[in-house]
Amino acid sequence: MSPSYFRRALRLQRISILQGRAHGGSFAAGGSTDLLARSIAQRLNEAWKQPVVVDNRGGGGGIIGADHVAKSQADGYTVLVGTNTTNAVAASLYAKLPYDVQRDFAPITEIATIPQVLSVHPSIRRKR
Repeated sequence: MSPSYFRRALRLQRISILQGRAHGGSFAAGGSTDLLARSIAQRLNEAWKQPVVVDNRGGGGGIIGADHVAKSQADGYTVLVGTNTTNAVAASLYAKLPYDVQRDFAPITEIATIPQVLSVHPSIRRKR
C-alpha cells in the first residue's frame, strides 16, 4: 500500500506504533528497536499531520506487544515494529502463541538490518 493510500484512508486519529519489548536488550526504551520506532513515528507525524506515538509493551520477549496488535482492530491505527524474535523465533520456541504470525500480521516493509556481535572479556585468550 502506498503512503497516499494511508493519507486518504486514515482519519485524524492517534496512530500507535507498538513494540513488544523484552526486559532489556534492543527492545528496551532507548534500544535500537525503540529508536527506530520513534524515528518512524516522528516522520509520519510530520508527513500526516496527526499524532503518531510509540507504545512500549514490555515482557514476554515481544509476545505481549505483538499479541496486543494482533487483537487490535484491523484499521491501520495500530502497527507493530516486529523483529525476528516476535515474527520468527517465538513461533519456533513456543508450542502455542496467542497469535499466528502468518494470519494476524501483514508486512509493510523492512526498516533496518541490525548486526549482532558476540563478545568476550579481553582477558580470555583465543586460540589460533
